[in-house]
Amino acid sequence: MAITAQVSEWRTFGAVDWTAVRHFTRRLARQVLDEGMPDGVSVLNLNVPRSATIQTELRKTVQSRQPYYVRSRPSSGRRLDEPYQFAVEAVVDWDRLEPGTDIHAVIGDQVASVTPLTWRMTADTDWMPREADGG
Repeated sequence: MAITAQVSEWRTFGAVDWTAVRHFTRRLARQVLDEGMPDGVSVLNLNVPRSATIQTELRKTVQSRQPYYVRSRPSSGRRLDEPYQFAVEAVVDWDRLEPGTDIHAVIGDQVASVTPLTWRMTADTDWMPREADGG
């Protein structure tokens, strides 16, 4: 079953509160500076839902292969000499979504997601994000 949520404002940065994003970015950066990157990991992919606070759970996830941001086609009657902003929807096929994915965490559970990646996709690692230390 696919569930659609309108998220066309995702590119409108003016109204976004970046507090939670800064918190999780600093938390992960502090962990990487203290411990180094986990073995076999090339990059950490952090996704934070708009509703997140600094108390929101940070969950280790695997990267889904399911595309979920879909841009709508412009109407055929629009003026071609004027800029156009594509509307974007999040469309998730929950019946086919892999367990433990970033999409399930961020869209479904509204928690922050960190996915250890190799250049081939999700890293095979036991690494976990540290608990918050209050700083």
